[in-house]
Amino acid sequence: YLTKLEDFGAGLPEKFAGIEDAEIDFDAVPQLYSLVDTVESFAGRTPRRATLQPSDTANFTYTSGTTGPPKAALTTHGNMAFVGYTYPAFHGASGPGHTVLATAPLVHITGLAMHLGSWLMHAQKLVLTYRFDPKIQLDAMVESQASWTTGAATAFLSMLQVQDEIPRDFSSLKFLGSGGAPIPTELAQRIEKFYGVALSPGYGLTESTGAVTSTPIDEQFRVDEASGIISVGRAFDGASLKIVNEDGNEQPTDERGEILLRCPGIVA
Repeated sequence: YLTKLEDFGAGLPEKFAGIEDAEIDFDAVPQLYSLVDTVESFAGRTPRRATLQPSDTANFTYTSGTTGPPKAALTTHGNMAFVGYTYPAFHGASGPGHTVLATAPLVHITGLAMHLGSWLMHAQKLVLTYRFDPKIQLDAMVESQASWTTGAATAFLSMLQVQDEIPRDFSSLKFLGSGGAPIPTELAQRIEKFYGVALSPGYGLTESTGAVTSTPIDEQFRVDEASGIISVGRAFDGASLKIVNEDGNEQPTDERGEILLRCPGIVA
């Protein structure tokens, strides 16, 4: 049971501000249930076999996209399974021997599919903190010996900026995924120098259930000479994309256009 406000960690919700710690008489609290007792009550029972299909909707993932008004993307169990399995496997971090640190919020498709989904598909250890706090996130990364995480480059930068004199060992990290915004070369280099692993930017959207491209950990990311922005890598196995013009014809290298994407992560 949580009996002290400190148990909530950093970023205590404002509505709890000013509440004093108090001794609680649990025997006097009506309808108080123990999670342990509840779990133990199912000991020896066989779970009912699920009748769900990969095409069944797992959740409504709301997105504004480029159209403005929020709309629900119908994310299926198959979508979640594809991204949850493919993302860490693409970066050489498949299987239960790895620890994923949740940096992206779980209400976002990145946290939902690429953190929770990977945890479920690979039976990996999942480490959660409360609301993002750069120092606490750094501590969690080291203490849990995290194998990988993914989030906005600004999150990794804020963690870098609060680095103090305490030596930190990031040797457990295999890769750092990122997305959501273009990443300048200078920022990627600072992050790599600090964490000891190269940043692996990717591309994806809510309608693709998260990332569909990234840079493998054994490859150096490519840099656009004109802008200094680093590449989002190449397509995952099982995904294909191309850039076309207004007539639907594929564009040559260095030409702008519309992205067409096909993969098992595309929502219903």
